[in-house]
Amino acid sequence: MDNEANISTSQHAEEADARFLGADAHKGWQGCDITEESQGTQTPGRIMSDERFPKEQRLRKTREFRQVENNKVARIKTKHLVILVAPNHMTGTRIGITVSKKVGKAVKRNRVKRLLRECYRRNKSLFSPGFDYVFIAKPGLEKIGYGDIYHEVAEALKTDTWQKKS
Repeated sequence: MDNEANISTSQHAEEADARFLGADAHKGWQGCDITEESQGTQTPGRIMSDERFPKEQRLRKTREFRQVENNKVARIKTKHLVILVAPNHMTGTRIGITVSKKVGKAVKRNRVKRLLRECYRRNKSLFSPGFDYVFIAKPGLEKIGYGDIYHEVAEALKTDTWQKKS
């Protein structure tokens, strides 16, 4: 115990705050200069298309998916998808996506959902306003890419036969 009594616990003044930078420690750094003008997602004077996907454009509740099933005016079948279409008595379009475990494990199912959301988000003009769309993925959809999914959805929605029923 005598050895512990002689151990110094005080630190030198210059080492006490060695880990903390001073108020002007960054002045010599020549990194990127961020100004307030360059911050934000949209720069002034630049026209950006509306590629958002807010909650108002999503079918989220089981009740909403069942309403589409019960009130559907079309069931469009493609090689990798079944698309249900129903009027929603609103001004906008809403979509819902279902991917069963037959398609694959969680990583593959989530990828399929991401690709279908992206297809809608980037191509909203394909979807008629005032309708709800439910995409039901078939096994095999996880193996194709965005371009193939886009062409399949675009071809399916080009057919006007379902619009004549509503």
